[in-house]
Amino acid sequence: MPTDTSLSAEELREKLRKAEARIAELEIKQQQQEMYTAIIEQCQEGIAAADLEGNLLFCNQAFARMHGFETDEVIGRHLSIFHTEDQLPNVEENLQVIQRNGTISGEIWHARRDGTPFPGYMNNSILQDGAGRTIGMIGTLTDLTAIKFLEEKLRQSEKQLETILDSLPALVFFKDSKNHYLFVNDALCKAVNRSKEELLTRSAFDFAEEKAIAQAYWQDDLEVIRTGKAKRNIVEPLLTNRKRWFRTDKMPYQLQNGEIEGVIGFAVEITDLINTRKSLQESEELLRTIYNAADNVAFITTDLKRKDTIITSFSPGAEKIFGFSAQEAIGKPVAMLHKPEEVEKFPEIQQRLAQGEKGFSGETILYRKSGKQFPAFLTIHPLYGLNGSTITGTLGVTIDISSSKEAELLLRASEDNYRTVFNTANDAMFLHEMGTGRILDANDKASRMYGIAHDDFENLTVEDLSEGKPPYSMHEAIHFIHMTKDLGPQLFEWHAKCANGNLFWVEVNLKLVIISGMEYILAIVRDISDRKDDAIRLAQAKEEAERASRAKSEFLANMSHEIRTPINVIMGMNRLALDTQLSPEQRKYLMAVQQSSKSLLTIIDDILDFSKIEAGQLTLEKRPFDLRNMCDDILKVFSAEIEEKGLKLSVAISPQIPINLLGDDLRLNQILMNLVGNAVKFTEAGTVTLSVELVSQHDAELKLQFSVRDSGIGISLESQKSIFDNFTQADTSITRRFGGTGLGLAISKRLVKMLGGEIQVDSEPGQGSHFYFIAFFETNPVLTIEKNKKQDCYENHFILPQLLKILLVEDNTFSLDLAQVILEKAGYQTTTALNGMQALEQLATDNFDVILMDVQMPKLDGIAATRYIRQCEQRNIPANTEYRGLLMQVAKQQQGRQTPIIAMTAHAMAGDREKCLAAGMDAYVTKPFQPHEIFSVLQRVLVRTSEA
Repeated sequence: MPTDTSLSAEELREKLRKAEARIAELEIKQQQQEMYTAIIEQCQEGIAAADLEGNLLFCNQAFARMHGFETDEVIGRHLSIFHTEDQLPNVEENLQVIQRNGTISGEIWHARRDGTPFPGYMNNSILQDGAGRTIGMIGTLTDLTAIKFLEEKLRQSEKQLETILDSLPALVFFKDSKNHYLFVNDALCKAVNRSKEELLTRSAFDFAEEKAIAQAYWQDDLEVIRTGKAKRNIVEPLLTNRKRWFRTDKMPYQLQNGEIEGVIGFAVEITDLINTRKSLQESEELLRTIYNAADNVAFITTDLKRKDTIITSFSPGAEKIFGFSAQEAIGKPVAMLHKPEEVEKFPEIQQRLAQGEKGFSGETILYRKSGKQFPAFLTIHPLYGLNGSTITGTLGVTIDISSSKEAELLLRASEDNYRTVFNTANDAMFLHEMGTGRILDANDKASRMYGIAHDDFENLTVEDLSEGKPPYSMHEAIHFIHMTKDLGPQLFEWHAKCANGNLFWVEVNLKLVIISGMEYILAIVRDISDRKDDAIRLAQAKEEAERASRAKSEFLANMSHEIRTPINVIMGMNRLALDTQLSPEQRKYLMAVQQSSKSLLTIIDDILDFSKIEAGQLTLEKRPFDLRNMCDDILKVFSAEIEEKGLKLSVAISPQIPINLLGDDLRLNQILMNLVGNAVKFTEAGTVTLSVELVSQHDAELKLQFSVRDSGIGISLESQKSIFDNFTQADTSITRRFGGTGLGLAISKRLVKMLGGEIQVDSEPGQGSHFYFIAFFETNPVLTIEKNKKQDCYENHFILPQLLKILLVEDNTFSLDLAQVILEKAGYQTTTALNGMQALEQLATDNFDVILMDVQMPKLDGIAATRYIRQCEQRNIPANTEYRGLLMQVAKQQQGRQTPIIAMTAHAMAGDREKCLAAGMDAYVTKPFQPHEIFSVLQRVLVRTSEA
């Protein structure tokens, strides 16, 4: 490069000097930059900068490692990688706030690389370039994990301390220098019957019953705050109850700088101690009063320190009994009151007292001042010195029992009479001590009943004569004794025990008796083992009868199924045959078959209804219905037979009866159909009248009388007594002539009783019959009926799809053919299966709009198959089933869709419908069925499915 030779040496040296200065300046700046970088990298707080879109421009190692990254892993990435998903809206909002306000700070949750959230404190501001343009944000981040941990530990410590203080029985409180409660424990709250919220930040003046008590509290607090010294053993009443007393310790509550902030107090209740002291004073005064006032009891104390045992006190009662004055007796030997042979026993008595015996009592002979002897009851107690262990004397309590001895002779004669009655009683009798159950006496019958000699009963308790286990233990026996005292005589059964250990049942009658002013329990015990044996036999007989009843119900259920299935085929196939081209003779024969099948079905229904009623399985329902429509429908049912006989059938309903009622219309219809059917059957000429009258109305409840009159053959008075009995008809020839089971009126009677009334009959042979009964129903708002009509209208206009795919599951091939013909004639596509297993196999390869499922089938019945189908739809297949592989295929094919399932079964007993619905079926129809019944059920189920 050519050199500018026009510059002088001086100019060249100046340029060189400036270049060297520039180089030195850049080196200084580079050193400063390296120093700043080192400072930033060594900083424990996270430092980072990002552009306005939130992309990271720079961060120190502390920031990166705080989030579980290295620095080169995060530069250029969006800030969202440092936050949990639910915090991302806050990140965007913070970017906007910084651009708007220039700064933002506060706590925010960040996330580490593994997704673990941690709390942090950020302090961010805008980042500008050299021209003053905002290009992003820069800020610091402090990891608050350790601080939050310490804060939580502090909260836990505070909670533990509060729990400990709350568990103390003592009253604990903190009060500030303004007399406000800062802390109170549960014991204090309970004592003043206030919550912590009511006490905190308030003073004692806010709830004290007497301001003077609160003022006394406050004066003690001020003294502790002023002096800085504790004040202990303050005896004071409770703020809200002067009858409760506490001993309180109060100490200054000091801060770390030594300043006294308030008072800490601990209070222990001493009410019992104060009351005990008061009671002790009262007892001393009472004893003094008794000592001076008991003129029939002698109190004499003696001094044992002297060899001759002198008298040291002589009560007024002793003066009266012995005839000595206190002045004459005190200081004299106590031996002057005793017989010489008793005096000789004094040293032995003193020695036994010194060895720890608590005292002696018993009858003895004493001397009066006159020298006359008298019987007395004497009790001797030791008196101890101040050390509580050395016996210094004795206290003698003497009662003159002269009068008692005289009465004892009379009582003994009376007791002999009592003993005679006691021992000749037919029941065992015991006299028990109140409270302990200890046997004091027993009669001869008790000895024979329990195998225990009379003398051996002494000191036995109720427990010794009982099974000893709850509820026949000592605890329960004492409970009955207390109930006898509090509530009067108690009668109960008990499991007793003989001397040989055998257990037997007794009936115990406890009574409270008073003997010589003392309360005792008299127990009269009767052996009821035979009665209990009879009860056991009756219970067994009842169980056998119930078992037989269950067996009968099961038999009827099976009979129903076995008969209904072929009847379904007979009636269905016969109905299909009637729809074909027939000659008049063929149609006549088939109509006879159809009518006979209906009669057979009616007989089966009667038997099943009767069985349900007997088993208590028939319950009434409450539905809205139109009474006039029901009666009109009954007329239509019998119109053909009435026309054939030339009868006149009329209906008369009182205009006072509302049209719309609430009740079990099906059972009412069953009763009326039976009564009207009988009237038509047994009337050859004349009229049959159905009438309904309003008996009374109370609010919404109606009392109605239903009547059916006819001009038929009538019933004799003798037959009327049994006509409502089971399997009974007025004349044995009637069964042969008119048919029937004799159950119709029996069932009607039971149903009428369930409706709240009773059915009756008035009749004479050849004059017709009048059946009538009372039943209770409720009025029903017209709105409900209209709503139902709208629903019916909706359902009636719902058109079943023509391409309906139906899976028909039935093990009886004839029933299967019948159902298939009925459905395919209606234009529906059917697929058949002979049992539940085949149904699952079909569902594993194809989908259906609806399933018609028989219940009782071989291999896999309809109930079990339905449960499996529902489990497949919910993808909840049991692991322990042998069909798991097949069920997995069904679940895969169905893909969660729920196919309606309709039970099509001959089971018609109570509970069968509920079992089907509980298994997951959507509807239930019994065999035999009419085609319109199947279509109606399909319609209801598909309407419900489409709405869902």
